Amino acid sequence: MKHKSFEKRRQAIKVFGYMATLKEAGFRPEKNCHFFGLGYGGVNVLKYLHRRKIAGKYTAVGNPGLPLPEGINLIRFVPSAFKEIKTSRHTFIYPDPEVPVELPADVLPLFDEDNNNMLLVSAGGYSGSGLAAALIPILQEKKVRFLVIFSYPFNFEGSKRRNAADDLLEIMSGMRNYISFKLDDLNYEYPNLKLDQAFEAADHAHYRIVRELLVIGRHIDSCEYE
Repeated sequence: MKHKSFEKRRQAIKVFGYMATLKEAGFRPEKNCHFFGLGYGGVNVLKYLHRRKIAGKYTAVGNPGLPLPEGINLIRFVPSAFKEIKTSRHTFIYPDPEVPVELPADVLPLFDEDNNNMLLVSAGGYSGSGLAAALIPILQEKKVRFLVIFSYPFNFEGSKRRNAADDLLEIMSGMRNYISFKLDDLNYEYPNLKLDQAFEAADHAHYRIVRELLVIGRHIDSCEYE
């Protein structure tokens, strides 16, 4: 009984927190959702939501390589500067993390007050973290209503990705219109989570949050939160 009572309280706190976040983001139940997947990880989350038939508009901002499913709009993002590492057998080319991301010009015009705008960010990578870091201050300055769903990298992804995620969290400090979660917490839910299953579990965690937000959002007018 104590466990059930604790779980009910935990769920009530989460619902209240989600409701407050939705209100801060200007969520309106009568509006359509527009999902923006930023970078490689964010685009994968976007494809997962699309596959699970979450209603809304879909825009991928990145360079996914493979063709996207019908119904997902692509704004291609290619880093403006690269570095290379040469070994005796190969040359590896990667984006220069010291060069700030340049936001594609086609992105901002897609944000309008007729949609519930949701940014999907799997933080830590150059493109996802960089695009979010470039986009969020502009949206704030223009007073565009939006919500960020943000995942913190697995520990095994390394310190560079964690540092990039920490930088993005610093940019979002003081914001109340984002929801974040740590991917390592999935190990409690899936104790035997294997590496080849980890990122699909991460996509599903994003999907579950979106689904819960949309259910809660239907009742936003009945909440007296200020």
